[in-house]
Amino acid sequence: MRNWIITTFFLYREFKIFGKKRSRLRAANPIVIAFFFGVILQTIIGSEHWFVILLEWIPFIICIFLGFYYYKYKPVKYDELIDWQQ
Repeated sequence: MRNWIITTFFLYREFKIFGKKRSRLRAANPIVIAFFFGVILQTIIGSEHWFVILLEWIPFIICIFLGFYYYKYKPVKYDELIDWQQ
């Protein structure tokens, strides 16, 4: 589980697009996807029940925690990096 969290949420991902080198936080992808699903589900189901709304937004809250706060509690050690791109 820890390896999956490191490869999905920690550090930056670098890539070249149109000849320019770009980098962005790895956590951006799962956060945006979780936010998208939360908005879509809330639009489809509606906002009558607070418990359903809470269940829809739990994946987004988990992604925010893993992407921005988890590394403060358990920092990444050099031995845990899998490849040189990390």
